[in-house]
Amino acid sequence: MRCDAPHFSPADYDHIMQCAEKKPRDKVLKDLTDKYRTSQKRIYQIWRGEEKIELRGINQFICQQLPFLI
Repeated sequence: MRCDAPHFSPADYDHIMQCAEKKPRDKVLKDLTDKYRTSQKRIYQIWRGEEKIELRGINQFICQQLPFLI
């Protein structure tokens, strides 16, 4: 994920996931990319679960580093 990519709240992720099965998909993608100012590629990554895995990895890394930062 790019460093200037917008950060999504858990509610944003839930909304994006709820839209995954809606039709017509091209209209749904356009609405989501306009609303969240992100790319279609990123929406597809969220739908496939790839971005959540990446975020989980980052969170685990941060949690592992906390004892050293305190």
